[in-house]
Amino acid sequence: MAQFSGLTKAKSFPETLDRYPGGAIANGKLDWNNSASWGGWAQQEDIAGENYTLTIDSVWTKWLATSVGAMYDNAVSWRGVGVTPLMAPRAFNTTNPYDEWANGSTFAVNRDNDANAGRRIGYRANAVITNDLFRGRAKTQSVVGYDLNFAPGTSGGNTAYRYYEADASFRAYDLANPRPTGIGATAGGTTAANPLGRYELGTLYWSVNDGPQKKPYFRTGTRQITVAGKNYILLQQNPRNAAFETALNPLGQVALVPGFTGVGGANASNYAEDNKNYGLYGANYTRERLDGLREPVDGRRQRIAVFRAAVFDAIGELVVAPQIHDYVVGHVQRQLR
Repeated sequence: MAQFSGLTKAKSFPETLDRYPGGAIANGKLDWNNSASWGGWAQQEDIAGENYTLTIDSVWTKWLATSVGAMYDNAVSWRGVGVTPLMAPRAFNTTNPYDEWANGSTFAVNRDNDANAGRRIGYRANAVITNDLFRGRAKTQSVVGYDLNFAPGTSGGNTAYRYYEADASFRAYDLANPRPTGIGATAGGTTAANPLGRYELGTLYWSVNDGPQKKPYFRTGTRQITVAGKNYILLQQNPRNAAFETALNPLGQVALVPGFTGVGGANASNYAEDNKNYGLYGANYTRERLDGLREPVDGRRQRIAVFRAAVFDAIGELVVAPQIHDYVVGHVQRQLR
């Protein structure tokens, strides 16, 4: 840690004592405590979630009880992904428009690019059956149940978003709404349209010569913005259209249509990666009582039989094979006085 801090704040190479051509990294302001903060809120992740559960437990008779439950969980995340590395002054990095250390971002964001994001729905129902055997000398309890749940894929439904130049009504310029000629480049310097006729917001830069900025420009995920007098709107980079759906493009993504492959960007929105899992489960617990006792205070033998039925995924492939286990658990006896 001391070595890292010294290298970033020093003005020369420790091996040769030659001065760093661009001075200390980030003007000597970089250290372990702020090493992940230089993108400010352009690289933050905002998460909003909601969770609901419902359980109904019922006792129908002395030998039958049931439980039915449902769960709904939904989490939406917006994560900034367009941040540049720290940039040395313009004399050493011509991409940097400043004569001092800087950072930059296109303010591109990914929605639900997280295994914890997305929608989850679960259902469970089970019944417990209790009976006496051998004229009350043994008590047996059995439970059988069924689980069904829907969950997103590993990415949670990753969808890429970018900012595109728009008119005074915040309607994006595209093939149906051509951009007027002679209005110059976008903020960040974009001068050419993509295959959809859109003009992306280029990289915006800000000085970090005095340390990281917490809130450069605008908050990640802001729907509509104005930069340098021009309007921009946040849209899906790779929109989907039912007219483009084919066997090789089941989601109808524009980027998979010939002539539009340069659009790029993921789009697994609208729960495109929903997984279904279901299966049966059950267990049995049987205990033998001592002679003359009506309650299972003491037991001479405990026997547990547990079984789990096969579990299949959404396309019917076996995930968990059927299992049966039978256990005899010890010998317990206590004399009553």
